[in-house]
Amino acid sequence: MRRSVLRYPNFRRLWASLAASELGDHFFEVAVAVYALKMHHSALTLGTILAVGTLPKMTLGWLVAGVIDKWHKQHVMMAADWLRMLVVISLAWFHPLWWAMSAVFLLQFLGMFFLPASRAILPETVSPSDLDRANSTLGTTITSLSLVGYASASLVVSRFGIAPAFIFDSLTFVISSLWIAQMRLAQSVWRPVAAGPPRFWQEIWAGVAFHRRQPVVFDLLWLSALGVLAMFSLNVLAGPIAIQRLGRAPSFYGYLMLALGLGTVIGAQLTHWVGSRLSRRIWVGLGFATVGAAFLGLVAAHTLWAGLGCFVLGGVGNMLAQIPMRSWILAETPAEFRGRVFAARSMVIAVAGGVSMGSAGIASNAWGLGTALAVYGCIGIAAGVGVWLRPALRADSERSATRVTG
Repeated sequence: MRRSVLRYPNFRRLWASLAASELGDHFFEVAVAVYALKMHHSALTLGTILAVGTLPKMTLGWLVAGVIDKWHKQHVMMAADWLRMLVVISLAWFHPLWWAMSAVFLLQFLGMFFLPASRAILPETVSPSDLDRANSTLGTTITSLSLVGYASASLVVSRFGIAPAFIFDSLTFVISSLWIAQMRLAQSVWRPVAAGPPRFWQEIWAGVAFHRRQPVVFDLLWLSALGVLAMFSLNVLAGPIAIQRLGRAPSFYGYLMLALGLGTVIGAQLTHWVGSRLSRRIWVGLGFATVGAAFLGLVAAHTLWAGLGCFVLGGVGNMLAQIPMRSWILAETPAEFRGRVFAARSMVIAVAGGVSMGSAGIASNAWGLGTALAVYGCIGIAAGVGVWLRPALRADSERSATRVTG
């Protein structure tokens, strides 16, 4: 029987840090939603605030990509946590609309430094043979906390208001930074790749050049964008699905998102249980195809359980693709490029997500809900087919299978 990857002390501390931040994020999300809908009585206000949150990755991803590997990663992660704590706790008592929007922008911008650094050090916290299971454990934890976080945050905000939720979120950043401070990794893992001031464009070009000479990482990048283009549309289309397809009130949107979260938990557990018994290429291709199938199922779904089942299926497919893909990218990327690669990946995903959410409502109004769902379903299936057809991915998968059997 396999032992838990939490037996690794440094992975356990990184896991605790990310878990604390994730739980706090859901408190923040619910508090912001209630702030917009109760204090400003406007769903448009909420949509505007959330849209502002996509801007940092879309416009400033190049900045992060240029410096992330030039700074001490432990210092970057702790500084990001403490700065986010100050931003969030200010909202407990000072929350005019302009500052709420600014705070969301700043939190997303600071998170762009924390996440790539955490991804870059992950392979150094476990043995290479446990990397897939470490990624799966993180995925399972994060998706499980999404279910717990939404429920508990809603309870706190409904009973005590938004201020305690903001305070709780700020405390989770403090807890996260304390766990990062306790990590005991070699200084070679933390320290900058090279001394001297950051050279933004030179570093960005180095990252671009790496993608050009590493077709596996490049293919996984654009296939990720296709998957996100399909998946993020559900954030917009869930409302029309609840009303038009399932005959429910708009508030049923939350239950559909809960079903999606449940699917991500199931998908993460599947990758954890089966793990390396299947190649990453099989996992990723199957995951994207499952996402596409969920969308096509929603085209025909007119009953409550059929709709919920399709959302669960979509969550399963998303995790079947995303968790092995992260491990695949890490395995193909040298340590000195990991920060830049994941920063670039975050920027591309943000752009694809913004395009997806921006186009979903337009597509639904112009073509009808059924046609829009079919289009996004075909995009998901196209991503799955791409995994099987791309020569670089096929060759890499065959090499990995040869190494295992040999």
